[in-house]
Amino acid sequence: MKDFSPRRILAVRGPDGKSRILRDGAPRHVFSLPAVPGFTLAELWHADGTPKISTPNDPDVETQPALLPNAGGIRARLVIHDPGAKMAMHQTDTIDVVVIVSGELRLEIEGAGVVMLEPGDSVVQPGARHSWENCGTEPCVAIVFLVGAAT
Repeated sequence: MKDFSPRRILAVRGPDGKSRILRDGAPRHVFSLPAVPGFTLAELWHADGTPKISTPNDPDVETQPALLPNAGGIRARLVIHDPGAKMAMHQTDTIDVVVIVSGELRLEIEGAGVVMLEPGDSVVQPGARHSWENCGTEPCVAIVFLVGAAT
């Protein structure tokens, strides 16, 4: 998707107990997956392991974090599926929570069939084998949380 520059506000509670805005602007890591054309991710926040409230966590590190979190870690992302974008059947060791913001998305769950998702629909899938496809004419915008799980 061209000109994709979401705004992200990162508010934290500092060691002094006072809240403040640490970042206001586009996330540093907006990327695509070479194997999945038309699929764009904006890293909103991430943690590997249990985050601490009392310590400001600035996820805008220089290097892009790993695509998937380790057990106990989390990834929060804004994901854009352009029309025609298709992600092959896959499975991860994560609990995925997906909320459709705009557009439509086709979800196929291996062995369970196909579900069409619209704005306001949500999906929770702990390790389910699945694929995504935008069969519509508009980009599909989704908020995605991936929580690393033990197998």
